[in-house]
Amino acid sequence: MRVRPPNRRPTVSRDLEAYDSMGNKFKLTVTIGFDKGEACEVFFNDRGKTGTAFNQVMLQSGIWISQVLQGEEPLK
Repeated sequence: MRVRPPNRRPTVSRDLEAYDSMGNKFKLTVTIGFDKGEACEVFFNDRGKTGTAFNQVMLQSGIWISQVLQGEEPLK
């Protein structure tokens, strides 16, 4: 059963950076939301251009991880 977290909750964010073989920098910001001291959601920001496959995969990943943390989606 899903437990919805409150609208306002503490978060922690981290900027992650990497370079490809051509020297191009890639940045991804990961934010984790907490409720009662437990992680309850994940956001991936700076996912690249809207509409790209990578953007969609990161968006869907954040949603799925958040659903698992909130008890909506069981791990199989």
